[in-house]
Amino acid sequence: MTKSAKLAAILVLGLLLLPSAALLAQQSFKTTIYLDYRYFLSTEGPITLEPASPTSAYLNNAFLFRRAYFNYENKINDNLKFRFRLDADNTANLTGVTLTGDPVSGVSTKKDDKLRPFIKHLFLQYDNFLVPMMTLNVGMIETLTFKPAEERWGLRSVAKTLVDGYKDITKT
Repeated sequence: MTKSAKLAAILVLGLLLLPSAALLAQQSFKTTIYLDYRYFLSTEGPITLEPASPTSAYLNNAFLFRRAYFNYENKINDNLKFRFRLDADNTANLTGVTLTGDPVSGVSTKKDDKLRPFIKHLFLQYDNFLVPMMTLNVGMIETLTFKPAEERWGLRSVAKTLVDGYKDITKT
């Protein structure tokens, strides 16, 4: 193969790969993980058995995952966008409150320490749908519950709201 034929083959191959490179530039993969480190200064924290010596107990100081996001976005063209967001929520906060007795004499709570993944967003967004500045969203779209506060203050809420954490406590 001559030098000019090699150069022509590389040029053709580069031109063929150019559209795929442009498509990859419009895709984004993002991951956000929120975690806490729990350290007990007193001996009143959760006690577990030491793995090397099952008869001696120690405080369970540890990293805890609070929330994790996996986000995939693809801007197909100027008007069409696809989003898939997987959210894994640590529901170690209270998952339920039950009032006991009539009249109420006590409260019992339920906890779940597992990181439970679920699909948060899965939608197509079509901008300038019928008229300019009109957007059509199809699928599991994001709601405006927290978006105005996040845009205003620039902070993301990672803890459950009172209603989410305690469920409906107005029932008797």
